[in-house]
Amino acid sequence: MGVAVGAHSVLTPQQANFGTLKKHVAGYVQGASLPSFLADAGAALNAAVDKINTRVWHWMNRQETLTLVADTRTVTVAANFKKPRSLEKLDTNSKTVGLYAFQPPKDFQDSFWRDVSSGQPEFYTIRNAADDRLLTFSVPPSTTFVASWPTARFTYFARMGHFSDNGDTLADLEVPPELRNFLVWYARWELATIRGGAHQIAAARDAWVQEWRSLVADDTNEQTDWIARGRYR
Repeated sequence: MGVAVGAHSVLTPQQANFGTLKKHVAGYVQGASLPSFLADAGAALNAAVDKINTRVWHWMNRQETLTLVADTRTVTVAANFKKPRSLEKLDTNSKTVGLYAFQPPKDFQDSFWRDVSSGQPEFYTIRNAADDRLLTFSVPPSTTFVASWPTARFTYFARMGHFSDNGDTLADLEVPPELRNFLVWYARWELATIRGGAHQIAAARDAWVQEWRSLVADDTNEQTDWIARGRYR
């Protein structure tokens, strides 16, 4: 899976690129200079990315602007979509004037929304993004509705993309530098299962499990810009 690199801000500390990470992984089984080991290391790093994508992370919160089309009930969401967070109704000045309410797919289907005529959508769902990447409104927006509220700001949780080129960094993938140790140790474990010994497999597994726990603890830590004095008493 290639990585489309656009404008982004880079978090510190700076991170090594994919080529360097592969060497760190392959070196665990004395293969940092062997092309076949490096290829396996790259596959192992992307396996670590797949593991990351089994969970929703706050730092994978993304936004995109969706354009509504009159008499069209569905809108295609981003390719990296995983789960929805909110959908804001925007006016012609791109100002938030309200929210569309999310319904889980089964509730949405059980509501039996009739789409035989256009109107004012209030609810939306995403049935199965892996199948069609479609966000579906309760009713198709009418021409009048679109004239007043032509776009929507979609906040969602994304999937992390795979490394592709040797120059790809965590910043290019728009994820925090804290992931580096987990990715490396998970990849070392994965590689050791085919290239290493039992001790290397066990040591790497213990390391990535600990890194995973640290990432989860950090991700679930309360985020706020103010804490009451009472919290320190």
